[in-house]
Amino acid sequence: MAEETEGSIDAVLCFDANLPNMYACSERCSKNPLVLCRHRFNFNADIKYYNTNQFRGWSDSKILLHALDHVRNDIQKGSLSQDVVVAILTKDIDFLKDAKMELGKDVQGNGLDFFDNYVICGDITIHVKLLDCKNYGTKKLDNLKCAIYKMNKFFKKYQTKEPK
Repeated sequence: MAEETEGSIDAVLCFDANLPNMYACSERCSKNPLVLCRHRFNFNADIKYYNTNQFRGWSDSKILLHALDHVRNDIQKGSLSQDVVVAILTKDIDFLKDAKMELGKDVQGNGLDFFDNYVICGDITIHVKLLDCKNYGTKKLDNLKCAIYKMNKFFKKYQTKEPK
């Protein structure tokens, strides 16, 4: 489901149902700016696609909990570091609001704390990045360009902040 990554993973990016998959990586894609694969990110990204048939019909809360479980398990196995950046990329403006509503009021203070654009569960923070860039060309390319632009900008700011 995810593309192969080399070296340590800086971020896990979860593509929500309304986003296209990135292009598959090849030997020459890192040198070709026209290929929109994971090499366009300014960090080493592990990309998870939550837009496959397996996730068809899943609610926002189920996607959020699935991402949280996946990251938590990989941290426990040692395949991800505790300080990995986790982001769900979506075009759904109400993703977090809907997830919180679906989980009910009991969730606040009982393990999941919701904020405007992220959720905290213990030591794990899941950012929700809204891809609201204006489309000009083909939607697939624009959505991928928007994802790359927003995540590169976010990751650059994230790296300059003090660690938790």
